[in-house]
Amino acid sequence: IEHGAEDYLTKPFDPVLLRARIGASLEKKRWHDREADYLRQVTRVIEAASAVELGTYQPGKLAGITGYPGKWSCRCSSAKLTFFTA
Repeated sequence: IEHGAEDYLTKPFDPVLLRARIGASLEKKRWHDREADYLRQVTRVIEAASAVELGTYQPGKLAGITGYPGKWSCRCSSAKLTFFTA
């Protein structure tokens, strides 16, 4: 554990317990990846908002963010960028 292990089992180990702990570790990894993806998307939205304020926003900068439930989406007109959550 001190050297970075997430968990450990002593021998002899119970296969059911091993599967449960592996499943829990994989779920934790999935949530970590989702959080990292969300933070990347928020950063892109913030950068786009800053670009709108500076008048340098390029339509399409937020491509790939729209359409994910609970994630940021946007509507863009020539002078205004509106952000909302789905």
